[in-house]
Amino acid sequence: MVMKGKQILPVLGRLNTEFSAHRIQETTKWAKHFAPGEPLGQAIANLVAEGGTEVHKLVKQYVEMWPAGLQETIRANIYYALNTTPPTLMTFAWTPSYDYEVNVWHIDEPPPAASGITIQLKSRYPDDEHPLASALVLQETDEPGPERSAV
Repeated sequence: MVMKGKQILPVLGRLNTEFSAHRIQETTKWAKHFAPGEPLGQAIANLVAEGGTEVHKLVKQYVEMWPAGLQETIRANIYYALNTTPPTLMTFAWTPSYDYEVNVWHIDEPPPAASGITIQLKSRYPDDEHPLASALVLQETDEPGPERSAV
């Protein structure tokens, strides 16, 4: 995740704490914020940082720049974990990567033992611009392409 000075691990540490055996019962109160249709960036930012802080803003922005399908994968796993009995423990990890990726592992234990989900997030460093970003912007000097005729 993001932080000023590329400090990713403190935010992941807080997220991992919230989904640990010591805090998961308290964290289940947040389940409705991870329900289908709820914005993932806002929910994670609220969980790990005080509203109105720079950390809150950066976490929210970072999550929101992820592709929507991958955000939905993360959101669905969190929602599932917070609604199982007992709640499913979660671990989050981040590694640098060229593109966005999410890997999910789930170990299912019989109750009363807690099951576990690990989510590995892969992305560029938060401050890195994608190398194709400037190539995708149309230059004002670009000539428009030929008109297409109806087929």
